[in-house]
Amino acid sequence: MSKHIGNRIGDYPVSPGINAPRSVFNLFDHYFLNRNNSYANNLTPAIGGDISFTYNGKEYHLFSSTNPFSFPASIVNLEYVLIGGGGAGGGGGSAEGSGAGGAGGYRTGTIPSVDSGSYTVTIGGGGSGTTGPYQGSGGNGGPTSVDFPSPLISYGGGGGGGGISPYPGKPGGSGGGGGYGGPFGYGYNPGTPAPVAAAVPISSPYPLTQGQNGGTYTPGPTYRGGGGGGASSTGFNGSDGGHGGIGIQLPATFSDPGLPAPYKAVVEIPGPGPATFYLAGGGGGGHYGGGGGRGGGRGGPYAGGGNGGSTTSPGGATNGSNGTANTGGGGGGSAFQTPNYSGGSGVAIFAYTIGT
Repeated sequence: MSKHIGNRIGDYPVSPGINAPRSVFNLFDHYFLNRNNSYANNLTPAIGGDISFTYNGKEYHLFSSTNPFSFPASIVNLEYVLIGGGGAGGGGGSAEGSGAGGAGGYRTGTIPSVDSGSYTVTIGGGGSGTTGPYQGSGGNGGPTSVDFPSPLISYGGGGGGGGISPYPGKPGGSGGGGGYGGPFGYGYNPGTPAPVAAAVPISSPYPLTQGQNGGTYTPGPTYRGGGGGGASSTGFNGSDGGHGGIGIQLPATFSDPGLPAPYKAVVEIPGPGPATFYLAGGGGGGHYGGGGGRGGGRGGPYAGGGNGGSTTSPGGATNGSNGTANTGGGGGGSAFQTPNYSGGSGVAIFAYTIGT
């Protein structure tokens, strides 16, 4: 049975498209509106994040480390970006360059509704170390996730292949570049082979595109490792410079130039050309001789991907670099008996409109 609302306040809907004039709700009006789900949403802000702020009518929460995310009341239309930790580059071989780390997996979207409660946002660390001797493959990055009732997860990037056989590039959100005598790693997308998907485990065919494959190794006389895969493109093959795969620009909500400086200090990362707010770039492959591949694409470093190292001296300085923290960028490859470079840690960002 409908009820006439006599005492009301604020712009709350009496019926679709019709707002009540300002006054005061009495107890019966509160009961009636609650029963009919007529209150405005998103009036109680969520709590959590290493950086949180209000901008242009939206609440933002950026997580650069693992922390709780609490919702005193339900939230609707929660926009998100999740990026896993980048993979580490492989260690340099006897003289050969190694493959670079793949970028952490990238996911974005909008959740229609999140119930009140406390959840945990887990930020994936960048891959580090090698599995076996220092010439081995780099370690995978860690996954970034949120334990909502329907969990969200972005997988860590694959480690780059080692500079000695048989250490391949590893699969991951984006795959690691191929090292000496080994294949590249696959990224997680609809083209991921069923055996690779089964080992994660994820469904096959995998319906999402979290990232791309790593590039292939090129043998002598260049001995150049493949670039790590990026969110937008496959890593470059060693024969084409071994550059990292291109990252991806954040959606408009998260890449507005007017967003506050502390936020931009974390995610306003250069991309190809004049573009910024690019993340999840693959690392550049290592090279025996001339310069290593560039992180995040030709002309980089872009999107947090580390540059590949190069040297002709055993254990010499290689001028490579790690992936940038909180970008999911892959670490650069190495060369000639030098250690690998670590991947960059992941990040999670959320936004929702106030009072929708």
